Amino acid sequence: MPRPSVTAIRLEKALPMDTLELLRLATRAPSADNSQPWAFTQHGNALTCRYAHPGNFRDPFGASGHASLLAAGTLHENLDLITDGQVESRLDSRHEDIPWQLNIRPAGVSIPSPELCRKIESRHTNRHPFDKRAPGQLPDCQASPGVRIVTCTESARIHALGDALQLCSRARFNQPELHEWLFTSLRWNDEEIAAGDGLDINTLHLPPGGQHFMRWIKPWHRMEMLNRLGIDRIMSIADTVMVRQAPVVIALCGSNEAQDIWNAGRTLQRLWLALNDAGLAVHPYYAVTDLGNRRRAGRLLPGWEASVLRGEEICAEALGLAQGEQVHMLLRAGFARHAAVRAKRRPPQRFLSPGSGR
Repeated sequence: MPRPSVTAIRLEKALPMDTLELLRLATRAPSADNSQPWAFTQHGNALTCRYAHPGNFRDPFGASGHASLLAAGTLHENLDLITDGQVESRLDSRHEDIPWQLNIRPAGVSIPSPELCRKIESRHTNRHPFDKRAPGQLPDCQASPGVRIVTCTESARIHALGDALQLCSRARFNQPELHEWLFTSLRWNDEEIAAGDGLDINTLHLPPGGQHFMRWIKPWHRMEMLNRLGIDRIMSIADTVMVRQAPVVIALCGSNEAQDIWNAGRTLQRLWLALNDAGLAVHPYYAVTDLGNRRRAGRLLPGWEASVLRGEEICAEALGLAQGEQVHMLLRAGFARHAAVRAKRRPPQRFLSPGSGR
């Protein structure tokens, strides 16, 4: 028996949606290292969302950085689904402090269907190995304007993407700023994890003793010392081996214009929801994008430009990128062999800025 459409279900609802429940669902959107860099302000019936520094860990992107715009796009997509399109967006990257804003009127929003709530709440990252068997037909997903979805199932293309990621991953392990970002994002114990932000250490696929090793290399001087002995190469291989073994790698591609990055975030969330809903696990990879953006901005330590550029070139050839296109995100997809630990989220009231009325 066919399921009723989301639109048909919505027509049957009349109950208004509570603002905190709306925030709880919307902020299930993905963001870099689960940073959730968003703040909402409520004035009467109007609810406004803007970028907010993600609290107690480093944010190397800022309000208009690539990862921040992607995360804003994923949040926009969730809000659009929840409110049935009752979201107004403003994007103007010339305003560095407030490059984007979302406006919603919660009073006009009905409670979403249980099916939609389940889809949004079920989306998650799985960093464990996947089965090698191909998943068959992938779910359809419409890309937003300015975004291309490139699906790779051929072994040669997937291996090439793994090579590109390894080059950029090794460069990443040699950037002190990115090292600090990672280790201020990690959450190590129950109290830290319960706060609901950052990277729960239990979500990572680490070998026995891996957590102890990660704690030991937290100070940059130790990582720098080990890199001279080649640990960066070993870690970059471990970081990307599962990509080479993946049955499917999906790339989101487009220009580096702010609107296209935003639209890539919307497409990313739409695709991720569809893949998880089809029973497929998803693991995002951002190293090629991040290191490539840093290379173009002159923010790499000397000696790593050529390596990152080569990774970008390999990626561009494997994906058939046109002039001016870049990869916004790579997704490893397949059937999970291990259940993933689900990352927590901040309580919804923490997204409401001080002085917001209800």
